[in-house]
Amino acid sequence: MEIPAKGVIVTHRNTLLLCPALVLALAPAAHADSMYTSASAFAAATTGDTAISFTAPSPTTYVNVGATYTDLGTGTKFTVGSGTIDVTGKNYYGSGTYSSDFLVGASDGFNSANTLTIKPPAGDSAFGFDIGGLFAAATFGITLSDGSTFSMSVPASYGTSFFGFTAPGAITSLSFSTPAHETFVITDAVVGQIATPEPSSVILLASVLVLGIGLIRRKWAEV
Repeated sequence: MEIPAKGVIVTHRNTLLLCPALVLALAPAAHADSMYTSASAFAAATTGDTAISFTAPSPTTYVNVGATYTDLGTGTKFTVGSGTIDVTGKNYYGSGTYSSDFLVGASDGFNSANTLTIKPPAGDSAFGFDIGGLFAAATFGITLSDGSTFSMSVPASYGTSFFGFTAPGAITSLSFSTPAHETFVITDAVVGQIATPEPSSVILLASVLVLGIGLIRRKWAEV
């Protein structure tokens, strides 16, 4: 039997190394904890998004709900570490101030740092909302239930920015801190799931695996 040249053996080894590399390159990326500042990018990365409704008595009034507010539609809970929460009409601070009714921290004197803890429905792995500081621009730190931390810079009075979060597993809670002399405004919140890979991606991955195995068997058959 002819002994293959050293270069041929190296080629076989390269083939073996190439196939796993192709699989890794073409496989759908694993979902790590992520923060989104674009609502459209968040929507593209998630599925089954369900709106959370904050409904005030009227567009120009508010109701104090105590330390915890529970959205009846999704079961999402919002709890402050101190003080209470108001569900406030979108025009309470003037017509057109906000696009919809909102949640705001209240009755804590605004003299000390506070914490808001959000508990989404069981099994949800995505959460997004528009958030701002009631009085001035501020930086809020947020921690997901798995310990991942992020920093959110929110705009000045009556302005909001979008932030969305996803995790590989269910997000059982999100907790964020507000600095002293500032509180939060949250509106247009949604909960959902991380989108699964498209079927075409799964088919492509399977095709690469079959092709790689075929190449390896053919090369070794030539030896």
